Amino acid sequence: MKGVKKGVCWLLICSLSLCLTGCWDSTEINGIAIVSAVALDKSDDGQILMSMLITNPGKISSTVSGSEQKSSTGQATILLSEKGTGVLDIYQKIQAKLPKVIYLSHLRVIVIGQDLAKEGVSGILDFFTRYRESHLRTEVVITKDKAVDLFKINTEYEKLPSESIRKKTQLVLGSKSTLLKFFNNITEEGIEAQVPEFETGPFESDSDSKDNEKQNPAVVFKGTAVFKNDKLLGFLDDQKLKGVVNFNGSTKLGCITIPIPKEKGGGFVSLRIPESSTNISPMIQNDKLEADVTIKIEGRIFENESKLDLSDSKVISYIESLFKDTLNQNIKPLLNTVQKDFNSDIYGFGAAFHRKYPEKWNAELKTHWDETFRNLPINLNYGVTISYVGFLTKSLGIEEKALIK
Repeated sequence: MKGVKKGVCWLLICSLSLCLTGCWDSTEINGIAIVSAVALDKSDDGQILMSMLITNPGKISSTVSGSEQKSSTGQATILLSEKGTGVLDIYQKIQAKLPKVIYLSHLRVIVIGQDLAKEGVSGILDFFTRYRESHLRTEVVITKDKAVDLFKINTEYEKLPSESIRKKTQLVLGSKSTLLKFFNNITEEGIEAQVPEFETGPFESDSDSKDNEKQNPAVVFKGTAVFKNDKLLGFLDDQKLKGVVNFNGSTKLGCITIPIPKEKGGGFVSLRIPESSTNISPMIQNDKLEADVTIKIEGRIFENESKLDLSDSKVISYIESLFKDTLNQNIKPLLNTVQKDFNSDIYGFGAAFHRKYPEKWNAELKTHWDETFRNLPINLNYGVTISYVGFLTKSLGIEEKALIK
């Protein structure tokens, strides 16, 4: 009886195995060309120039610890470029050069040169939203340089240039620069797209050699690229950069230095910003529009080069007031540039009005939003808290009697 049962079980197992298809359409890793990054530029003859950064898995090996990776002997990446009238056309040209199938499931970054971005990017990015191997979480960045130049960088701390760009992008804007977010912003009413801007710069900042940047380049965050619809308008960089970081709530890059007036002993206090949030509250009163912006920021004092006594609660309140003034000096010019110079609603004031007043938006506001946004009164409110002053509440080298309370 036991033998019969065993035979029936084996017969059942064999019968069910015939229904299993297995991995009939699987592709081995040694049969695919893994693309980690794509660069899109405008060629000299006006066509699209696309470059693919292809990873060579056999040339990337783990270190002893296993927590980081570095390139072994040989070429860890291969850079292939072609030009054409469309992305799919160029894709096929690059595929013709390779003995392996192009694989886009590990695409991390799409870099677009400014010359191409000024003409509009929805057409060239359309391919990456439709191709079944692509992911909408791929990061999108802009550069004033040739896009392909960002792949020729120093990757001392990352195994691939694409990983270096991706991680720096997330430090700047978190998840706000993905392909999905970009397309949502250019298609949603009342908001425009913004993406981080990167350029190549010298890896060694203390070098006086003009050739250092060419010999040992690195990717450097420079600011934010501002779009209107799908076209690049310009950049928020240099002096506007501090306001960009504060308004976006980028906690990993958030830091601020507050100068102390001479009558309070001079010097400065520097803070890190581990947590911040921005809330836009639209209002319509007597057919007049305005918006209240509340920025809540937590600050932690990491450097005190002043004579202020940080053990005194009144001193902390005083620094918080200076903190608000410094934030205002950073953010007000930023909003003025966004409204007056670019007239591009990258922070979604229109979307806030759309959510709160949908009927008025559809009937009236969206038709003339550009002009309305340009002249929209914006009231800035700051909720600032200093939560940490360090182990020492007094500056080193300053006597107790010299401290200002």
